[in-house]
Amino acid sequence: MISKSSLFASKEGLVGLLCILLGGGFTYVFFEQGTKSQKSQVSRIQPSIGHLQPLSNGVRLKYNDSVIWQDLPSKRKKDVGLGDAIFTAKDASATIGMKDGTEVVIQPSSMVVFSKPKKVKGLISVERNIIQVKEGQVKVSLKKNASKPVIIEVSGKAYEIPIPVNPSNDQQSIVVSLDENKEKPMVALVGAEND
Repeated sequence: MISKSSLFASKEGLVGLLCILLGGGFTYVFFEQGTKSQKSQVSRIQPSIGHLQPLSNGVRLKYNDSVIWQDLPSKRKKDVGLGDAIFTAKDASATIGMKDGTEVVIQPSSMVVFSKPKKVKGLISVERNIIQVKEGQVKVSLKKNASKPVIIEVSGKAYEIPIPVNPSNDQQSIVVSLDENKEKPMVALVGAEND
């Protein structure tokens, strides 16, 4: 026979047990949801504009909707999207094959951001994606079959890479380098067409 002094027989004991069970259940649910939310935030990508290929260790990716930088293993492709940032460490480099036919090579100690489409001052064009070079050296190549010209933004100034029209040129490239102070960009057009 159960006595009234037993834990489960008293109202206080039942209320206490119920509180412990509910507290444990809520803790589990909130912890599980928080973990899932963090994982989905780190791996979420909408929309994809190309594939990032780290050529060595030391490449980091930060998605547009995240504050977390992910270290990427070398030789593993990862989708990138508008607003994403890519950083390469001192001895690291990466390439990005974009869906529009653009190829981006990010040299060591560099950072680029793929901006959302916007109109660019001083350039006659429709809205298009912008590749912002924040630091280091980046080579951007545009193939003959690209769908539209590419805009590169360095230190607030925009440069356009036109689509190659000369049949002897398969691609046109621009190399952008920023000095350590990020004040004096050096921009060189490679494979320019001779008319």
